Amino acid sequence: IGLTSAFSFATPITTDITLYAKWTVNNYTVTFNSNGGTVVGNQVVPYNSTAAAPAAPTKTGNTFVGWFTDAGLTNVFSFATPITTDITLYA
Repeated sequence: IGLTSAFSFATPITTDITLYAKWTVNNYTVTFNSNGGTVVGNQVVPYNSTAAAPAAPTKTGNTFVGWFTDAGLTNVFSFATPITTDITLYA
């Protein structure tokens, strides 16, 4: 089944017919907020896949500690976490 021809619901039905659903995976954006550090580019990740840990940002006079899921920097993000929605991570 190639799923190359969409069915037109205006087509008269004159015999039994089977229609097949075609699906595409949703993609979600992982945004990195470096809180004043060097810019880290966004990643587009397919649903239920994982983001890749980017190179650590730098900020003069500071040491990078990690990525967090909240702006208050209390919830450490694990890059083993499947992505199921758009998310912003904070340095």
